[in-house]
Amino acid sequence: MRPCKTICVLFAVLTMVAFAACSSCSNGGADLDAGTDTGTGDTDADTDTDSDMDTDTDTDTDTDTDTDTDTDTDADTDTDTDADTDCIPDTGSDPLVPPCCQVVTSSTAMSWEGDRGIDGDRMVWYEYDGGQKIMMRQLSTGVNTTLLVQTDVPEHPIIKGDWVFWDQRPLLGDWTQREVYRMHVSLLTPEQLTNDSCGDSKERGGDTYFVHGKACDTSGVNPLYFTDISSLVSTEISPDFTSPPGTAGLMYDGSRYVAWGWHDDAAPHYDQIYLFDIQSPSVPTAPLYPAAYNQVGGVMVDGKIYVSTYVDGGGVTESWDVWIYDIDAGTFEWMDHAPYDQILLDVDGHIAVYADTEDLCEYIYMNGMKSHMEIKDLQTGATCRISGQSGNVLGNAALSGKYLVFVAGSPTSGTIYQCDMEACGFIDSAGHVIPDDPPDAGMDGGS
Repeated sequence: MRPCKTICVLFAVLTMVAFAACSSCSNGGADLDAGTDTGTGDTDADTDTDSDMDTDTDTDTDTDTDTDTDTDTDADTDTDTDADTDCIPDTGSDPLVPPCCQVVTSSTAMSWEGDRGIDGDRMVWYEYDGGQKIMMRQLSTGVNTTLLVQTDVPEHPIIKGDWVFWDQRPLLGDWTQREVYRMHVSLLTPEQLTNDSCGDSKERGGDTYFVHGKACDTSGVNPLYFTDISSLVSTEISPDFTSPPGTAGLMYDGSRYVAWGWHDDAAPHYDQIYLFDIQSPSVPTAPLYPAAYNQVGGVMVDGKIYVSTYVDGGGVTESWDVWIYDIDAGTFEWMDHAPYDQILLDVDGHIAVYADTEDLCEYIYMNGMKSHMEIKDLQTGATCRISGQSGNVLGNAALSGKYLVFVAGSPTSGTIYQCDMEACGFIDSAGHVIPDDPPDAGMDGGS
């Protein structure tokens, strides 16, 4: 494996960009939006994890000449991230899951919404096991609890504080008829929040409002709304939130800002990111920079939007890289310009988790969807590989404090794992990433 370095870095490219599997940083061991539907109990295609991605892959080689004595890749300062001919693939066969991690659940019919399915010390997921269930786990104790068992299907559950939100469809009949529900984790009494015979889904919960899309129009024009939980009065955010609703999915900070991806059917078929302020509900902002052929894995954290983007040409990037948009400042920056692909899965505080193909010297669409899973400290720049490589792993991972949760499996079954990153040796007691190896300033893409 390559020397770890200090570099500037869901669903997942989801439906389902695969990441994968395992090597510890210091113990020597060891879906990409959002929802990863892994079970036969859910036949609805969650469009938040749209995998409509441009397969135009740059195959140019870096012709820069390394003139120093560093035998790694050249240390030039350009931002070109084309394939580097000096790259030596890491072909190691690390185990799929770090041995320090534990199983949350394993089922042939389950779905977990990644970063939206985890909040604080709790995570929730849907599971079919003799009944349609919403399950909850307390991460600190490892205790699983059944919150709901019923006949109708409670799909795509998410958690915000003490409330669980989901969209529900009948087990039989018209599966397009969905309504949004919520339930307090202590009271366990479901409340129906929509009742309009529309396909209400893609819900994002908050304290005062929840955000959701509607699929009422047979022409395919589906608006996006925010709804007051107390009065159930809905306000339109966007008149059309249709196919696909942006590969970057739908993001909501739980109080004020809503962002979503939009795929333009007109040439050049860019993916755009739009922003809406609930406190100033006028028209959405113009697309945030940059427009790109594809944008996936959107996460909104602490007033910033993180998205993986593929911008072709212009010397910017010829692969998947992560960009950050600061909402208040209105500024943009790249999180990483490492070679090959870095596809964001989640951000929590100062740590990001993402799928990375740099060590494999291949683009993810050219190598059977194989990648490593890494974490990056956004304060120190340190990176640490969590997992090895596999082409049969669903790309869904989330962070909450010292915990990392991810799904591994196949399209018809899956296992959710939980890792205590401090106990595993991935982060220290102060919450900073412990790098695998000392940084190598001679590696391309480093800082």
